[in-house]
Amino acid sequence: MNILAYRSHPLLADCAQAFLVTGKTDDAKMDAKNQNLLKQQKTGHWKVAKGRIQVGDAIFVLLPSQTRHDGYPRELHVGIVTKIEHDQTALFHVKKFVALEPIAQNVKEFLVNRVPPQGNTALPIWVSSPCLEQSFEASVAKSSQDGVAKRLARLRQAIRLPKRVMVTTEVYVRNPDVVAEVLYRANGFCGSCKKKAPFLRQRDDSPFLEVHHSLRLSDGGEDTVQNAMALCPNCHREVHDIARDSIEG
Repeated sequence: MNILAYRSHPLLADCAQAFLVTGKTDDAKMDAKNQNLLKQQKTGHWKVAKGRIQVGDAIFVLLPSQTRHDGYPRELHVGIVTKIEHDQTALFHVKKFVALEPIAQNVKEFLVNRVPPQGNTALPIWVSSPCLEQSFEASVAKSSQDGVAKRLARLRQAIRLPKRVMVTTEVYVRNPDVVAEVLYRANGFCGSCKKKAPFLRQRDDSPFLEVHHSLRLSDGGEDTVQNAMALCPNCHREVHDIARDSIEG
């Protein structure tokens, strides 16, 4: 069993995201502090970007055994975040921490071959797709502002293989007839720039156009021909970029 198995735990069924925090290796003072906060239905103080962990997310707390020198079996607790105090670091309140099955050995294997977060950071266990994308774009923007020297210094020390997290997302079961009819009516031309599709699909030589809903399905838009249009990839990306900017602005 690994930590991703808890994705189906009844307590966590509605949690779009989950994170794990722990203490420093062989730091008795921090362990005692974490144990004390746990009794108060809190955990902190963690270095987490504001907005990264939200109310309703799950937070796992991994602590070493208080009775054995090697720290095993590791204690594992989980709670649902109900309140966040955020200053330089974050303090998370939960309604009630629930003790889960202790980890008898090999924490790295339990964490799906990932190293536990060191110090006062948080490890994503599963995240929602929109939150992951927003976090990544914010990190790209910050990197661009840092300048070349700082960026190259980080790149020299960066890991080459990316971390993996479980991503949860909600999708809509779209009507294939709507897509087929919109593409048929487009006749190979983009509904925005009016140019021919940029290339043909390899599988069937049909014009490569993407079906876009004028009013997004997530905003209550209908999955109908009347609410859809065929766009080339460039125009489709531009439409979504404009819509995102208007929401964030």
